[in-house]
Amino acid sequence: MSTVSGLYPNAITPTVSPFGDLAQRAQQRRDNDAAVFAPVEETETTAPGQNRSDRRDNQPQPGQSSPSNVAASVNTASSSPSEGEVQASSETTPADDTSAFARQRDEGRAARQQAEQRQLDQDLETIRELAARDREVRAHEQAHQAIGGQYAGGMSLTFERGPDGKRYAVAGEVPIDISPVPGNPEATLLKAEQVRRAALAPAEPSAQDRSVAAAAMQLKMDAQIDVRQERR
Repeated sequence: MSTVSGLYPNAITPTVSPFGDLAQRAQQRRDNDAAVFAPVEETETTAPGQNRSDRRDNQPQPGQSSPSNVAASVNTASSSPSEGEVQASSETTPADDTSAFARQRDEGRAARQQAEQRQLDQDLETIRELAARDREVRAHEQAHQAIGGQYAGGMSLTFERGPDGKRYAVAGEVPIDISPVPGNPEATLLKAEQVRRAALAPAEPSAQDRSVAAAAMQLKMDAQIDVRQERR
């Protein structure tokens, strides 16, 4: 029996490299590991990573303001008054209040001064009138006393207190005796004439003075009749 040690002419001989298969499997394992355990830097290229990258890009750099902050600042600036306006309002409003208060104070002071001046003028006028009346009353009653003599009584005065606190005579009287002298018509005649002159002694006799003068005149006429009768 013979042994065939050659190759068949049409046979396909498979070539198997044990080291090549191991290299391929190791590369495939590395690819699978890379797909499953991708590093963070590679996954940032995915959609979620892209979003985070966009957000970082949108964050403002140091020294810059974000668009939303800029818009808020613009809105705040447009809605709030400027510093000059706030300062002007704070400066003008107290000044206006002070000016109005000063005007009211000055007007009130001027009104009080005018009222006080009017009152002072009235008081001075009243004092002048009272003083003049006091002089007139005293002179009037003194005239009665001076001429009435023994037939005139003491002077009685009515006083009124003036704005200055002083008392001024505003009225007065002097009692006078106009009765006839009993049993002596001639003495009665002389008395009646003196009483009549005393009643009319003041520069401006009053109605009462004229009434006393008339009564003295009547007494005088009666005394003259008595004197004539005695002589006959």
